[in-house]
Amino acid sequence: MQQLRQRAIVWIRNHQLLSGLGLVVIIVIFLTAISMTMYITSGASGLDLSRPGFDADRKKVEETARATAFSSTGEMKEADYTLFMEGFTEQRQKLKAMSSFDGQPLSDESLGLKVETEPNR
Repeated sequence: MQQLRQRAIVWIRNHQLLSGLGLVVIIVIFLTAISMTMYITSGASGLDLSRPGFDADRKKVEETARATAFSSTGEMKEADYTLFMEGFTEQRQKLKAMSSFDGQPLSDESLGLKVETEPNR
C-alpha cells in the first residue's frame, strides 16, 4: 500500500500540469452537479422559458412595458432626467408594494409579463 502511494506521489510530481487539469475537471463536475441540483430542487427550472420544449409558451408571453433607452453619450437634459425619475419612481413603488415573503413577486403580473390564454374549444 505504501509503495502504491509513493508511486502516485511521484507520478503527480512528474505530471503536474496533467494532474492539475484533472483536478480542475473533477472540481468543475462536482460544482456543476451541485448547481444543477439546486436549480431543479429550488423550482427555478419551472420558471425558465428558455429551455427546449417551451417554444409555444415563449411565443405567448408578451412584454407589457418597454424600457426607455437613454443615450450613453452627449448632454444630459432635464427632460431625460425627469423621464428617468418617473420610471424609477414607478418601479420603486411597485417593489415597495410587494411582500418579500410570498410568491407574488414571481407572478407573471409582477414580472411585467402578459400571457395570452387561448379560449376553450
